[in-house]
Amino acid sequence: MKKLLCLFVSALLLLSVVGTATAQDRKIKDTIVFAQSADATSLDPHEIVNLRSFGVYSNIYEGLVALDADGEIVPALATEWEQIDEKSFRFTLRDGVMFHNGEKLTSEDVKFSFERMINSKIVSTYVSFLESVEVVDELNFIMHMKIPYSQLMITLTIPCCTIVSKKAVEDAGEAFGRNPVGTGPYKFVEWRESESITLTANENYWGEAAKTKNLMMRVIPEGSQRSIMLETGEVDVGYDILANDAKRMLDDPNLTLLHEVGQRFSVVYFKANSQGPVGNPAVRRALEYAIDKDELVDAVVYGFGQSGSLYGTPKTNGYNPEKDLVEYNPE
Repeated sequence: MKKLLCLFVSALLLLSVVGTATAQDRKIKDTIVFAQSADATSLDPHEIVNLRSFGVYSNIYEGLVALDADGEIVPALATEWEQIDEKSFRFTLRDGVMFHNGEKLTSEDVKFSFERMINSKIVSTYVSFLESVEVVDELNFIMHMKIPYSQLMITLTIPCCTIVSKKAVEDAGEAFGRNPVGTGPYKFVEWRESESITLTANENYWGEAAKTKNLMMRVIPEGSQRSIMLETGEVDVGYDILANDAKRMLDDPNLTLLHEVGQRFSVVYFKANSQGPVGNPAVRRALEYAIDKDELVDAVVYGFGQSGSLYGTPKTNGYNPEKDLVEYNPE
């Protein structure tokens, strides 16, 4: 398929109220309230992949490794790893990590989690390269891959590749998505469907303790309402802010607009095997030349984005900014 149009827009337009007090006068709030456009559909990372759910369960679960602010791989639940051969990696778990149910994290939980991913109808595609997980001892295990796979470490940072408690899943069964248990800085408290989800700080977290005791995600479907609630201070953080509102909020001294190119994009497809005109690659190329993508970015998302020609964005691992770039050219 030929991409006709690809607009790189930020994965999240996130707004947070920072107030006008000086740094010395500011106090840490007991509860941070953030607004999303829709409710989570599940808090089971191996059964659902969407931003609404991830915005909540990313605080509950952790992966073996993580990405730092510069996009570099750093230790998380695993502290060490080494490549044994072209299809095998050995990992060592962080000792003393506890799940929210009081169970200690072990290699058996890792093996259970990845086998669960492999058997999932939803997320199995993300770990299709994985053959098996071999438990060496309580804190050491080996990942065996079907093929040499250079993207292993970056794959381990995605939301579905997080580790769950074997005991908690077996105890909860199909209800685990409503009773999540992870190792993260926050643990689950309450889910009021279509209204809110509440989390509280994990007092036994292995890493730096959460500075805010509680997190509450409120479901606010209407974009303009989320913006108003930010401006009035009713919520502290807002996701999925409309581009026309974001432009106005840049001038509000009480709000901070965080925006950058992310991994969300808009794209138009044509069937390459079509019996009509678009079956001709020259026609598809001509159509791409005929569309001013930069003008669309300015008109549709008020400049909060950038144009391109690839199935991916600059944040995508392996992105090549010079590959297949087709610029507006009416002639």
